[in-house]
Amino acid sequence: MIFLNKISLVLATCFGLGYLIPIGQGTLGAFFALFFIPVFIQISLSGKIILILSAVFLGIFIAGLAEKVLRTKDDHRIIIDEFISIFITFVCVGSKVTFFVLIVGFFLNRIFDWIKPYPAGKLQNLRGGWGIIADDIVSGAMAGLVLLVFGFFS
Repeated sequence: MIFLNKISLVLATCFGLGYLIPIGQGTLGAFFALFFIPVFIQISLSGKIILILSAVFLGIFIAGLAEKVLRTKDDHRIIIDEFISIFITFVCVGSKVTFFVLIVGFFLNRIFDWIKPYPAGKLQNLRGGWGIIADDIVSGAMAGLVLLVFGFFS
């Protein structure tokens, strides 16, 4: 169990990124995820969805364990939720994404995560890993929807 707790902390903090700065850890995690988007957008839509669903369920488990180890509800060092959320934002974006679209999607994602419009704010109250991940799923989806509305999709 001790090994599983350590692995959950490593993954939940995105290999320690959650420990690097005292504030803005989630933004750092989301920024880190941007480096994987050029590869991610080359995957088929069904592949992206399978990857995201797998990451979400694994993230719920990992974040829940890490929360117990850290003994703090939705500890700021847990940033796997923001990391996953970026992929949700870009799930429908075209395969020839520009730097501009990456920046717009990133900022939309962060804004929706900060303001937590309904139902994101309510979902954050769920227990364990569900409460950590669920609000970021909604924030990522809202940011992705804005990208879709403005035509940044394939």
